[in-house]
Amino acid sequence: MAALVLETNPCIQLDQLPLPPTVDWATDCPSAARYQAKLSNFTSLPLLGQETIEVFQGLRYYTSMKDHLPPSHDKSELQPILDMSGRLDRRLIQTIRSNSLDPPDQTTVIFRLFGNTALIHQIMFIRQAPIRLSLSNILSSRTRVLLESVDISLLRVQYPDMMLWILMIGGLGGIGTPDQGCYAGLLADACLAVGVRTRDELMAALKGFLWSDQYLGPVAGEFWNDVTTAQLAEGWG
Repeated sequence: MAALVLETNPCIQLDQLPLPPTVDWATDCPSAARYQAKLSNFTSLPLLGQETIEVFQGLRYYTSMKDHLPPSHDKSELQPILDMSGRLDRRLIQTIRSNSLDPPDQTTVIFRLFGNTALIHQIMFIRQAPIRLSLSNILSSRTRVLLESVDISLLRVQYPDMMLWILMIGGLGGIGTPDQGCYAGLLADACLAVGVRTRDELMAALKGFLWSDQYLGPVAGEFWNDVTTAQLAEGWG
């Protein structure tokens, strides 16, 4: 059933759902305009680039709200965040299913890469759904297939912090599957390319993009162990 989620039409029509509140780019993420310009210039899909960055801003906004809840928060405090964040899902699905991306190429694949991993982020770190045997595993696998069809090094040049995030979230979504080790190696290579040696340095690199301390939580331990092993194999010990 989960495998069909992105292929079937929602029971509630997309245009019946309200949009999340507008987030002020200037105060929330000063580099958002740069990200949008890159997506527009390199993909020649300015409207999809604008939509992607607006959703990205929503992800930052709701993730920050979630991360600042007190440890003893109850369901009534979390539910508004779940409701608001859930409205981003339908926009992500619209992006993934966009006719402009059939099929995606070396430049436009970034939209599906971001869309898939943003949904993994929503599932794992906003809703905190079980990791194994979940939709996050399916999305991780689909993202790996896309990554294997393009030159990742070219994408890393154009979107260095976004690609670090995509590879990290793809790996976290693939915990407990054969994809886990693949992503660990890809993330280790990407870190090597930008001179990131430790998880603290990776956190610092992604603070300006999207970061949650949940990424380093107990459930993520085995993925980070694989990343460390891959880094040691690259001579980063």
